[in-house]
Amino acid sequence: MRSTYPKHARRSVQRAVGANGIEDSKSMDEGSMIARNSPITLNLSKDDFVHIFKACEDRREKLDHLQRISDNEDVIVEAGNDLVEINMIIRDLKSKADEVWGESGWTTSNEYL
Repeated sequence: MRSTYPKHARRSVQRAVGANGIEDSKSMDEGSMIARNSPITLNLSKDDFVHIFKACEDRREKLDHLQRISDNEDVIVEAGNDLVEINMIIRDLKSKADEVWGESGWTTSNEYL
């Protein structure tokens, strides 16, 4: 039977027998041994960080706008879920930046650009 899902969305199941002899199933992205939600560590300059932070803020504004103007219930729900995620990301980014540069040591204001 042919899959209707795009190739990047398909999952394959790897079966392995553990030391205790019990079969263990592990879901993996097709053709990849890397877990989908593995963390990534980046070393960014303050300028690069600010660009990424501003992109997240812009995304948050667009999702908020989309959620307010859409008549489609599915779009509203998806935008709301994405808003929760982007707000968590922004909160984490802000916390990390405050640790490194202090609360007054960085800004996203266009006044200084």
